[in-house]
Amino acid sequence: MSEVSRESKVTKYPYKGYALNWLSIAFFAGLVFDLIIIFSGTLMFPPKFVFLMPPVLLVIGYCFGLILEKRYKNSDQYNKDLNTQIEYQKNIDERNRRLFEISEANKVKYELPKSNLEYKVITYLRGHPEFKDKLSFMVWIKDSNLNLVDYNLGFACKGGVKISVDNIKSFTRKGDIRTETRVTGGGGGGSSIKGAVIGEVIAGPAGAIIGSRKKNEAIKTENIVIDERQTIMEIDHNGERKFLFFDSKAYEVFLQMIPEKEISFVISNNDINATSSNTTSF
Repeated sequence: MSEVSRESKVTKYPYKGYALNWLSIAFFAGLVFDLIIIFSGTLMFPPKFVFLMPPVLLVIGYCFGLILEKRYKNSDQYNKDLNTQIEYQKNIDERNRRLFEISEANKVKYELPKSNLEYKVITYLRGHPEFKDKLSFMVWIKDSNLNLVDYNLGFACKGGVKISVDNIKSFTRKGDIRTETRVTGGGGGGSSIKGAVIGEVIAGPAGAIIGSRKKNEAIKTENIVIDERQTIMEIDHNGERKFLFFDSKAYEVFLQMIPEKEISFVISNNDINATSSNTTSF
């Protein structure tokens, strides 16, 4: 296999970055030299020398880096690094292939809808005997069942469960929703190394001085809404009463899928049924 074809098998060929590294070293060397001269208050060299030295150092540093990069590509170490990277890429490709196969198999196993518009994603917190940890669930209704399947269909998939709508007693949302005010900004002043570097690139030594000056930051006030409510679903699980806890957003999802199980609807229907059973005819 030729070197070109071998390199095409990997995302990037082994790269040490000699050219860019030495370019950076030369840049900072020129910057430090100019800053020392500027802040010392004395001009020991002609102005042309001060302004021309940084770009000259950049050219020298970049050329030196290219030489080192070429030597590396002609060395045995380059071939070793290339083989290592090819092997690593093979392992990544194999893992991705297996992950795809497992994901597709789980889609069939749990009868996942073909379109992602047919299911919603909610956060499960706790409560079900088969799921102890917090999970992201895909949820949809099919054949009078509420289907809950782990959003992660890969190697770590925790599985899924079907809950008959008839076994869902009710759901509601409890908890607090609050607003926090966060104030940021107000700082600034002093010197900035980052600004000095940018100023050096744009306008040389004079730009380094101007760019090093920090601007005062404006004070910003932001209201953050924190929703600590939880959606609670009561179900009949193998004859036992269980309460499942979800995040606040799950309430809207359940309200779309099984509105008749919302607690206010359940209570209202129970009252209507009780009234009907107490009514007698002449």
